Amino acid sequence: MTQGLPVFQTLFLETDGAIATVTLNRPDALNAIDVAMAQDLQRAAQWLETRDGIRAVLLRATGKAFCAGGDISMFMGDPSQVRATLLDLFTPLNDFIARIARMDKVWIAQVHGIAAGAGLSLVLACDLAIADTEARFMTAYLKLGATPDAGMTHGLTRVLGARRALDLLLRHDAFSAGDALAWGIVTRTA
Repeated sequence: MTQGLPVFQTLFLETDGAIATVTLNRPDALNAIDVAMAQDLQRAAQWLETRDGIRAVLLRATGKAFCAGGDISMFMGDPSQVRATLLDLFTPLNDFIARIARMDKVWIAQVHGIAAGAGLSLVLACDLAIADTEARFMTAYLKLGATPDAGMTHGLTRVLGARRALDLLLRHDAFSAGDALAWGIVTRTA
């Protein structure tokens, strides 16, 4: 681990030669993305973007789940406050997703447990994805009565085509790592 790395509240950043590892670290919340994590992800991407020696980034998570999506506790309360909080969440999260696409580094998602909602968006944003054979995936937005975010519609359509993407977005049932492999959402299972 390199000294002088930025320190974050909700994730760990480590480097080993040309490889960086970003580890989501809100295991008690199944690594659900809150405002602090979105800001940490954005800051980590900003830092990684400027490091020419880093050639690959592994995105993984602590605990039982890769990422259960957005932290839905943010959806409670006064509607004007909820809107402001969601804006505080989506601005850095969407910037993080966009930075992954722009970087000249290979991003690899290492998925275990569940990748739902924005967690699935993180997987789709990466260049490659490896999933545990028991991993489960879910779009999750229909169940919440919400629209897809964090690049979900773009990522699913790019990988699956419009019909299968629409099919997944219009249902809320989980699908397996085997399905994700067959459809090209993940590149390998282990």
